[in-house]
Amino acid sequence: MNFGIIVILVLLSLVASVGIVYAVYRLAKMKNVFWSLIPSGGMLVITLLVLLIMKLAGSGWIDSLVTFYIFQIPVIAGVLSISPLRLNRKVNVAAENEKQIRLQVARRIEAERRRHLLDSLQGFCCAESTMKAEGQREIVLMSKNGKEVDEIVNLSGASEEEVRMILDSYERYSNRMESGDGTADLILTPEQEEDIVCRLANSVPYQCDAGEGSLWDKSSARKLAANRLDTGVSARIVSAYLRHWGFTVPSEQTIKSRANNPRVKSWIVSDFEKIRKAAAAKGGEIIWIYTVPMEAICEISTFVPKNPVLLAAVTNDGAMRFKVYDDTDRDRFSDFATALAATADRKLYAVVNENYDAYMTALTKAKRRALEDKIEFFDCV
Repeated sequence: MNFGIIVILVLLSLVASVGIVYAVYRLAKMKNVFWSLIPSGGMLVITLLVLLIMKLAGSGWIDSLVTFYIFQIPVIAGVLSISPLRLNRKVNVAAENEKQIRLQVARRIEAERRRHLLDSLQGFCCAESTMKAEGQREIVLMSKNGKEVDEIVNLSGASEEEVRMILDSYERYSNRMESGDGTADLILTPEQEEDIVCRLANSVPYQCDAGEGSLWDKSSARKLAANRLDTGVSARIVSAYLRHWGFTVPSEQTIKSRANNPRVKSWIVSDFEKIRKAAAAKGGEIIWIYTVPMEAICEISTFVPKNPVLLAAVTNDGAMRFKVYDDTDRDRFSDFATALAATADRKLYAVVNENYDAYMTALTKAKRRALEDKIEFFDCV
C-alpha cells in the first residue's frame, strides 16, 4: 500500500470521525447515550466488510492491518465522545429535576399564600367605605394579584379615593392580624433548605439558640430559620416548609381520618372516653404520639439520620412538638418521653398511635416509674 492511498484513507477516516461524532451527539440528544453507540458499531461493521473485500481481492496482511487501524479512528472518536455527552446529560437531568422541585415548592408557597390571604379577608371590612364587604375584598384580591389602582378603578367601578381608602384600611388590618410580622414570602435556596433541615434533624432548639427544651415546634423552627437566614420569617412560610420537608403527621395517620372505621368508633366511645374522663378529672392534657417515616428529608440533605423517623406529640388543639431519630435507635422513645416530661406543666395522657408494644418494651420499668407522675401511656387502635 503506497503513501498516497494511506493519506486518502486517513482523510476519509477523519471525515467519517466528524460525521460519527455529530451522529452520536444527535442520537444522545434525541434518544439516549446507549443509542449513540450505533454509529461506532456501524463503522466497525463497515471496517470488517472492507477487510473482507480486501482479503477476497488478495491484499496482504500488512495492508489489511493498516486499513483496520485507520478505520478505527472514527470508531474510537465515536466511543470517546459518549462520556462527555453522558456527563452533560446527567447534569442537564439533575438541573431539570432541581428546577421541578423548586417549581413545586413555589407552587405550594403560592397556594399557601392565597389560602392565608383568603382567610385573612374573612374578617375584613373597611368601616369608612359604603361598599359592601364582598366588594371590598374583591378590591384587595385584585391588588394582591398585581393590579394597579387605576386598573382596579376601571374593573370595580369604585372611585380612586375609595379604592385607596380600602387598600390602606386592609394594610392596617393585616398588620394587626400579623402582630407586626410583615415579613415577605421566601423561597429558600437548596443550600438554605439543606442547612435548616440538617439542624432540625440533628440538633435540638437550645443547641441552635432557637428556644429551650429538646423538642422542636413551629415557634422554635421559625426562630431557627430566622437565625440561619439573618432575617425574619413568617409563621405561614415556616408551616409551608415544614409540611414540604415532612415534619408533620400525614392526615391518613390521624385518628380523625379513621374515625368512620367501626373498630375505631368502638375504641373512641369506650377506651378513649375513659382516657378523656381521667385527664379531665386530674386536670391533665391528652396528647397523641405518632411515628412518621421521613424518607423525603434524605433527598434534601445528606446530613440526616440514615433511617430518619419523626416522633411527634400532637395536642387536641393541633400544636405539635417533634424530634427526628434514627429508626434503629432503641432508646428513641425513652428520650422523647423524657423530653416531653421535662416541658410538661401538667400530667400528660399520651395515646401512642404506632408501635405501642415495642415502645413499652424498650421503656424500662425504672424509666416508666420515673415518668409516671408526668406521663401515662395508652395504646391506640
